[in-house]
Amino acid sequence: MRSLQALGLMLGLMGLAGIGGADELPPLKGRINLAAGRPVVFSPTPNYYLTRQGDTDSADLTDGRLTQREDRHMWFEPLAVGWSYAGRVNLAVDLGGMAAIEEIAIRFLGGSPQHGISFPGWVEAFVSEDGERFVKVAEFSRWREGDFIRFGVPEERGEAWVHCLRFTGLNVHGRWVGLRFYGTGLTCSDELFVFGTSTDKSATATHLGSPSGFTVSHPQPYFHKPTLLFISNLPAPVPLGIVVPESLQGPREVRLTFDLPEGVELAGGHIGGVDLSEVRPQSLADGYRRYAFTASVSSSDKTWGRLYLRAPTWHDGQEGTLRYGWAHGDWRSPTLSVPIRVTHVPPAPRLKHILISLGWWGSRDSTGWPDVLRVWRHLGLNGFPLFTRWIPKGTDTPEWRLLEEARGQGFLIVGIDSPFHRLLYRRKDEAEIYCQFEDGSHGDRLCPSYRGRFYREEIQRLAKECAQIKPDFLTLDIELWTWRGPTDSRRCKRCREDFRRSGLDSWERWQERKGFEMWRDLIGAVRKAVREADGPHVDVGGYDFRPGLAYQYTWPFDRLYPKWISESQVSTYTCLYPYHLEVIGDEVRRDRALLPRSDVIPWITPGDAGTFPG
Repeated sequence: MRSLQALGLMLGLMGLAGIGGADELPPLKGRINLAAGRPVVFSPTPNYYLTRQGDTDSADLTDGRLTQREDRHMWFEPLAVGWSYAGRVNLAVDLGGMAAIEEIAIRFLGGSPQHGISFPGWVEAFVSEDGERFVKVAEFSRWREGDFIRFGVPEERGEAWVHCLRFTGLNVHGRWVGLRFYGTGLTCSDELFVFGTSTDKSATATHLGSPSGFTVSHPQPYFHKPTLLFISNLPAPVPLGIVVPESLQGPREVRLTFDLPEGVELAGGHIGGVDLSEVRPQSLADGYRRYAFTASVSSSDKTWGRLYLRAPTWHDGQEGTLRYGWAHGDWRSPTLSVPIRVTHVPPAPRLKHILISLGWWGSRDSTGWPDVLRVWRHLGLNGFPLFTRWIPKGTDTPEWRLLEEARGQGFLIVGIDSPFHRLLYRRKDEAEIYCQFEDGSHGDRLCPSYRGRFYREEIQRLAKECAQIKPDFLTLDIELWTWRGPTDSRRCKRCREDFRRSGLDSWERWQERKGFEMWRDLIGAVRKAVREADGPHVDVGGYDFRPGLAYQYTWPFDRLYPKWISESQVSTYTCLYPYHLEVIGDEVRRDRALLPRSDVIPWITPGDAGTFPG
């Protein structure tokens, strides 16, 4: 029965083999796909909302059904599996019995049809006899010279393609196959293949090698790159992520140890909620120093921890090895190692006309960074970022003291906020904030014509917080609706009446009027409050607000600039393949050409969410 099922799936794939180029499918004729029809176990669970529709992700990679779009935009199809800013991803499939495995292959979307939708930068293949102890049998890495050519991966130039990454000539035995990859802004796949033949374990099983620590049953901490790179002369953050299987959601205790070689210092940081100050290092006989953390984790997290490493006695380019391991309950990983390399960073010039700052970075993160202001000056940063609503209210706190010290040293204060989202969070049970329908029900997104008490409360919330921190710049992220805008408004009684009274001839113009009013009310209140607190004139921009466009068909940049908005903030979330370097320059240049001054502040890359960590 199993062989007939596999044959049926293979015939289905053979019928689709002509849909794309030769690199989209592995050779199928006369081969058995041992993974066909087998459920896939994920850690973490795929999270992209369009591909999750139908709740079929566990079957989508082995059902023999490929996505059908001619433009290869597979992220629109529930036949695919997608991860949005996932960091590291583990997946595994039980073949149902021991097998001689010749090849492991998987189809991935690439080409960067939108910034950040890219081919994974790092993919590893694993095999296991029992589903608990996996060994690595193959690897592809963008950080290893020649791998793109060796695996036939095309260049990314802004047009979608599908490439089947093939690990061939494996000649290994096992029952389970695992894949681990590092996701980009959006990573999609629609089929996984394991070619080989079933075999008798007692006759053909061979010892595969040392365990790898790969798991889909337990939490797994991870570094973001095959090689750990940090600065020798400055303490800079090295993020540590963790993946947690869906079956383990809820608080779990993980015991994690690091062994650092002689000359490498852990200057600060935390794992989970455990600060380095709570850990007593242990000197080992081989010159390493061991740090042991016991921390809680409840779900997958790209920045479960941050370690601030430095190596002041190491020379530029010096290499070494960091050892680490972890335990969860009675399960213990093997001791693993990761190569480390340091680079020496000379002081950068102090910029006078260009703002450069970390985005989406809070004041609490800054207080945990050893000697942070000196480090930022050395690196050339001249902005001090903070979330307006997350800084403690009392001024006698580390966050407030650091803020005032930064201001005194000439740093520009950069406030970050998501206005109106806070309204939806705090007042989510108040029906009046949503679009109102004829049948007495309401929508689930903010009504663009709502101007009631909670609207006014939210505007005063941001104004009051900005009056306290007195920012020089304010960057706002407002994603209240999908890219289509507030589509519920066409059915909303309140919006329809407002549209009638407006006298406008189109819903598009009405939406832009509502967006203009909301932004004007918000920024007017902020600037008035900061001015009355003896603060500076606040320079304001919005995420992906660009000249010539109305963001989400609601926020009209050209009407708001320059009185109510100070600059464009083009989103160039990228993975920094060579093509993406061109994208950054081209997008900024486009906006600059439409503005009378250099009023452009791009969002360059999403820190820990990209191919490489911040």
